[in-house]
Amino acid sequence: MKKTILLLILALAMAGCGSGGKLPPSHLTWTWDEDQSCITGENIWAGFSETKEGFQAEKPISSFALWRKTPPGKITLVYVNKSRFPVKLAINGAVVASLPFSSKYRRFVLSTPLLQKGINIIGFLRRNRKKLVVKELCLSQGKGENFVLEKGEGLIIPVDGGGIKFSLRGRGKARVSVHYGQGFSKLRETGINNPLRILPSRVSFSSHEPYLVEIRVSSGGLRPGDFKFSSGKENKNPPGTNLRFRKPYPNIFIFLIDACQASHLSLYGYPRKTSPNIDKLGEESLVFENAYTNAAFTRATVASIFSGLFPEHHKVRVLRAALDSRLLLLPEFLKTKGYTTSIFTASANVSATFGFSQGIDQFFGYYGRWNNRTSQRMARDFLRWIARKKGPKFSYIHFMEPHFPIIPPHPFKNMFKKNPPKIPVMKRMRQKIKSTEKFSPQEVQDIIDDYDSTIAYIDSILGRIWEGMRKMGVFENSMIIFLSDHGEALYEHGAFGHGPIVYEEMTHIPLVVKLPAYIKMKGRIKALVQPTDIFPTVASLFGVELALDGRSLLEAALQRIQGDEIAVARNFLNPGAYGIRWRKYYYIINMRGFKEELYTVKGYPARSYPYENQAVTLYLRGQFLKWLKKYQNLSMVERKISFKKLSRKELENLRSLGYIK
Repeated sequence: MKKTILLLILALAMAGCGSGGKLPPSHLTWTWDEDQSCITGENIWAGFSETKEGFQAEKPISSFALWRKTPPGKITLVYVNKSRFPVKLAINGAVVASLPFSSKYRRFVLSTPLLQKGINIIGFLRRNRKKLVVKELCLSQGKGENFVLEKGEGLIIPVDGGGIKFSLRGRGKARVSVHYGQGFSKLRETGINNPLRILPSRVSFSSHEPYLVEIRVSSGGLRPGDFKFSSGKENKNPPGTNLRFRKPYPNIFIFLIDACQASHLSLYGYPRKTSPNIDKLGEESLVFENAYTNAAFTRATVASIFSGLFPEHHKVRVLRAALDSRLLLLPEFLKTKGYTTSIFTASANVSATFGFSQGIDQFFGYYGRWNNRTSQRMARDFLRWIARKKGPKFSYIHFMEPHFPIIPPHPFKNMFKKNPPKIPVMKRMRQKIKSTEKFSPQEVQDIIDDYDSTIAYIDSILGRIWEGMRKMGVFENSMIIFLSDHGEALYEHGAFGHGPIVYEEMTHIPLVVKLPAYIKMKGRIKALVQPTDIFPTVASLFGVELALDGRSLLEAALQRIQGDEIAVARNFLNPGAYGIRWRKYYYIINMRGFKEELYTVKGYPARSYPYENQAVTLYLRGQFLKWLKKYQNLSMVERKISFKKLSRKELENLRSLGYIK
C-alpha cells in the first residue's frame, strides 16, 4: 500500500513564531493514497503489540486506527477473549457491542453507521489483564443497510449541539427519546410504527445545547441510517483575543501553593478567614470560581501550566515521568520576548531533573527535608531577585503549604483550635493510618484546623511578598497569577491526601489572575477553566496564537457564565481515574475497573453530592471517551527518569512529602 506519513512536531527553534506567528500543531497527521481495509502493525493506535498469534492487547484500553476515503458500513473481526468479563467494542468513542468469552478464535460481524470517512478508531475496553488477541479486523464498504436493531435492542447517540436527521427502515415498532435541556431533564418522545417495509420513518431534532438521542425497538427490526448532522454556530474570533500587553512588557509572576482546596479559602466562601491577603488580591483580579486542575499530581499540573498541554499530551502522568525537551515551554516563549526568567521551588517535583529548567536563567531549588521556614526564605530571596533584575521578568514561585505534612508555625499554630490535643496532630494521624482505624469526627476536625492554619500562614507570606512588590512599584502593572496545583482530601470520602483519587475536593482549585492595571478586567467568573489555559492566555496577550490544548482565560472571562465546556482531571496512575466537570455535574470514571460515579456540585463554598441520572452519565462518558481519543495518542513520547538520577536533597524532599518511601 502506497502511503504518506506526515509528522509535525512542535519546533523549539520557534521559526516563524514572532508577533502574530504560528507554530506548527504538535500532533501526528496521517494521509493514505487509498482506503485501508484490514489492520497491519502500522494501524496500532494504542495498547496493542504484534505477535505470532495476531495483535495482543497490553492495556485496558487498546485501539486501532484505519483511514478511509469512503465511509465503510461493516466491521468484521476474529478474536480470542480469555476473560470471563466481556470486552467492550467501541467505534469512534461509542461503545457498540460486547465481545464475550471465547477460548478459541471467534468471528464477529457488525454493520454500523458509526464508521466514518477519514480516521476510524476501533477500541477494545477490558476489565482485567486476561488475554485478548485480535487476529483479523477489516472494514468493508457499505452504507449501513444491514445494521438492524432487533426487539429489545437500542442505540444511543450523544450530540454536542446542532441538528440531527436520520431514518428508520424496516418493519417494526420503536420509541425515539431525546433527552435535552439543563441536566437532560427535558424529554421528547416519538413513537415509530412501521407495519410495512415500503416507506422509512424520518426523525429530526435540533438544539443549541448538547442532547442524547435514544432509539429503542419494541418489536420487529429497524435499520437506522441516512444520518445527517449539522453543527451549531461557531465563534471564529472568540472574545478576549484582541487584548494586548503594552510595551514595556509587564512582569509575569505565577504564585502556586501546593494542595489547596478552593473551598478552604475565604475568597471562595469558606466561613473561616483563612486567606485575607488572597482575598485582597481577588478584589482587583479575575477570580475563576470553577477552576479544575489537570491532574491531582504536582508534576503533571505544573507541566500543563508550562506547556499549555493536557497530561495525556505532554505525557507527564506518573511518578517517574519528565517533560520532553522538544516541547515549547512558557519560559522559553518569554525569553523570545526579552524576559529574564527564574524559578523558586520548594518541591522536588518541579526540578531541573524533571525538565523544568528549559528557558530558565536562574533556578532556585529549596530541597532537602521540608520545613515551614523554607517559605520565608523563598519569599525573601524572590524579592531580592526582583530588585536586582532590570527589564521584564518572569518567575514561577512554588510554595509547599498547605501540603501534608501540615505543621503551622507560631502564631498560626492552633489559631482555629479551642482545645489543642496533647499529641501532635500529624503524629497521631500517622499512627492512625498505620493502624487502619477510622478517624473520629474530632480527629478529622483537628487535622482540618491545622490545614486551615497552614493556609493562613502561607497567605501571610504571600501578603508580605505582594506588599514588598507594591513598595518597589512593580505590583500595579505586573501580571500576577495565583493558583494551586490540586486540592487535598480531608476525609470527605474516607481518605486524606491526593494522587490516586479524583474526587471534587482534590480537583477544584483556586485560580486568580491580576492583569496589568491598564487592562481593566476584574470580577468573578463562572466559566470552567484549567491550568492548561495559562500559557495560551500569556501568548494571546502578545498577539501570538500557538497550537496548544488550552484556551485563553480572557475568553473565559468575557464569557463569564458557565457554558458547555468540560474540564478533565486525572490521577497519577496508569491507567488512570478521571474526574470530569460539566455544568453542575461532576463525573468520575476509573479506567481500572470501569467504575462510574456522578455528583452534583452546589453551594458556596462548592460541595459535591451523589446524584443519579443515566442520561447525564451516558453523555459524559461519551464526551470523556472522545476527549481521551483526541489527546492520549498525540506525538509526544513518555520520558521516564530513574530516581537514581535525583540528588540526595531531591530524594529527601520527595520522601518527606510522602511521594516515595
